[in-house]
Amino acid sequence: MSSLSRRRFLAGSAAAAAAGLLSSCRSDAPSVGPASAAATSASSSTTAATTTTTAVPGTTAVPGTTAATPARGGDRVLVVVNLYGGNDGLNTVIPVDGRYHDLRPAIGLPDDTLVPLPGTTRYGLHPALAPLSALATSGQLAVVHALGFPSPNRSHFAAQDDWASSTPGQALTSGWLGRWLDGLGPDDAHRAVGLSGNAPMVVGTSFRPTVVTNPAAFSFRTNGRRDLVSRWAVTGGTGLEAAVRSANAAAVSSVETFAALQAAGDHDTNGDDPDDGEFTAALTTAAQVASRAPGVRVVHVALGGFDTHSAQPVTHERLLRDLATGIVRFQQAVAAAGAADRVVLMTVSEFGRRVADNGYGTDHGKANVQLLVGAPVRGGVYGEADLGRLDDGDLRAATDVRAYYAGMLDWLGADPVTVLGRNWEGLGLLRP
Repeated sequence: MSSLSRRRFLAGSAAAAAAGLLSSCRSDAPSVGPASAAATSASSSTTAATTTTTAVPGTTAVPGTTAATPARGGDRVLVVVNLYGGNDGLNTVIPVDGRYHDLRPAIGLPDDTLVPLPGTTRYGLHPALAPLSALATSGQLAVVHALGFPSPNRSHFAAQDDWASSTPGQALTSGWLGRWLDGLGPDDAHRAVGLSGNAPMVVGTSFRPTVVTNPAAFSFRTNGRRDLVSRWAVTGGTGLEAAVRSANAAAVSSVETFAALQAAGDHDTNGDDPDDGEFTAALTTAAQVASRAPGVRVVHVALGGFDTHSAQPVTHERLLRDLATGIVRFQQAVAAAGAADRVVLMTVSEFGRRVADNGYGTDHGKANVQLLVGAPVRGGVYGEADLGRLDDGDLRAATDVRAYYAGMLDWLGADPVTVLGRNWEGLGLLRP
């Protein structure tokens, strides 16, 4: 079972919030006060960020911050599932095309094993994704194929930065979601929660998310003095004292909030199953946070293992089966919480894989497939994986990543032009 269980996360996240809120008040502040001593293991993103001053290539606009329109999406939550390593999109949503088999004699999947997708005979899902069939049939699963940047980079680190920032080829100074979160008013680290690792997509020029790396190690250090918690809740003062007190009070409030989430989890029929894989455990946690934690707007889940240069058939099948189970469990949880209409899950991955296999797996490629899941989703297959027109042996991008992002921002109530630097027409993936 993954160490990132829902129960351990909910019990410990409040302490992470304390550290996150303190660092967001003043990045160069010394570690003082109860807030800095509250967590024994926490990671709040402290990546240095400055206002982006370089325009998106080909434009004169400058990405910046934006405020949400409360009437449009004030309580909507986006869950980003980051498949680190470069998921093989062509073995996730497979083209029914003879050229696919010609190029992948070692790892190609037989057409008669694919899970059908409603409305198309051109593609099928990997058999391990069979649990998603019901979501596809009900129109709650959208597939976006051949998604990428115009000049992609096959380096993990450079490509991850491009997807995080939405400004390809430039130094990472802020995440595309972080720039939006910058403009949402008084800082609140719980607006964005990063599970199982760093979350550069949600780091803004000023906003810092709550990032949880080891939930099992979080606890308040009171040394038996219960009065300390009530003393930490006191606000007031001036300057740094006020900032520290505010962070402490927020941490106490977070304890109460996440204790309530934990109590709700006690009645969740999908509790902590010892047979759950890493994806399933993390996505069950994400569902609880997204649907029940007040004020959360973004949840980022970072999960790896997709760099399948060798032993791909076995590894990829295991990862996709765990992902599919986690997504189904996620949808069940948000529906049970009455939040299905306001929570959407999207996948990202830094690049796809080479179209031709290497005999054991696949090497780094370019364009890729992504999945979008939720009740507000307009289901179907978007984009075209054209195996007859490759880009140096890779799948050519038919759709820019920023068009994918623009639809998410609009649904959240943000201004995509301000965040992304120009008007990227959305793909119509979400109902208004």
